[in-house]
Amino acid sequence: MTKPTEIRSHVLANLDHYLAELDKQLTAQGGTVVYLRGADEVADYLELLTREREIPVPGGAESLRRHAERIEPGVEAYLRGESPADADTESLELADGALRISAAAFLIADAGAICLTGEHPGGTGPKIQVVVAGIEKVLPRMRDLAVFLPLLPSDTTRFLTGPRRAGELDGPEELCLILVDGGRSELLAKERRDLLRCVRCGACLPGRAGGGGVDCPVGIDTEGLPLRLREEAPLEVGGWKFRLWGYVMRKPRLYEFAGQMLRAFWREEWGLPAPPAKSFRQAWREGKK
Repeated sequence: MTKPTEIRSHVLANLDHYLAELDKQLTAQGGTVVYLRGADEVADYLELLTREREIPVPGGAESLRRHAERIEPGVEAYLRGESPADADTESLELADGALRISAAAFLIADAGAICLTGEHPGGTGPKIQVVVAGIEKVLPRMRDLAVFLPLLPSDTTRFLTGPRRAGELDGPEELCLILVDGGRSELLAKERRDLLRCVRCGACLPGRAGGGGVDCPVGIDTEGLPLRLREEAPLEVGGWKFRLWGYVMRKPRLYEFAGQMLRAFWREEWGLPAPPAKSFRQAWREGKK
């Protein structure tokens, strides 16, 4: 068993102990720890916070909800056989630093510390810093980071151990850590608990270190396990959307009209690639002339 695998397995076997230690240490250092069940509760919490502090949010509550779902996908991605390594960990900053919402890379129990990677913050830090993390992110000791940080594809590391103290030049005025279960407690009781050893190193992704499932540093069977999970996952079919799509697909003229409407009313905020200016049918017909 490799050192990373040994540490992560030990954490999962003693998760309650290390979460309690983390909570105690961070609270003693002036931070706040909140326990929530999933992305919906995270979004509700953030919406309430921004409303109470009168912090404007571009896009409103729906924008907060989308961000919460991106940084906290829960265990659903694991159970669909997807890699969590591509989850969006980019921070969201609101109102010129009034609030920053970040995702933690690791939590260090004995130091009550939060480790953030991939951030390039400027200035003295936000007024309020909220960090969202799954409960499995905890590590026992600060020295364990020497084992795990080299595994991550990030060139920057930042630590938070509480709000800014007297005499310090940077750091948040308030620090809140949101610990999210997101189905992890249930997963711990099953044979799939090995999935929670994941540290989002990206070794399981094609084209990255490890080449799509080879030599996962925390000992996850990244080749066989996703296949088994996909076989076990229920295939969700049916519903009015599928029936409508099937009907349109069987009507060539209606299908072409639907494509024209899609191109005419396309919105960039949907976050999807824009459709081409002409459909394949249009280009093919014009090419025959």
